[in-house]
Amino acid sequence: MMLWIDFGALLGVRRATMTLAKRYEASQLVGRQVCAVVNPQLHNASVNQVLALGMPDRSGDMVLICPDRRVPDGGKLF
Repeated sequence: MMLWIDFGALLGVRRATMTLAKRYEASQLVGRQVCAVVNPQLHNASVNQVLALGMPDRSGDMVLICPDRRVPDGGKLF
């Protein structure tokens, strides 16, 4: 699934691909905030501009890492 992630005015919108179809439908992700790394060493840089973060559940399906409260788009993860 291709994600378009808005990092705010400074960085704009960047894309990332993840295998999310088993857990999420595209409509569930619209407007949702996710945690991502902007300058990762990506294996397939032609497709991915950022690395969206996730962890596998017990079945091995990806679960996105998301803030539990709304934060400013493009804020630093620490």
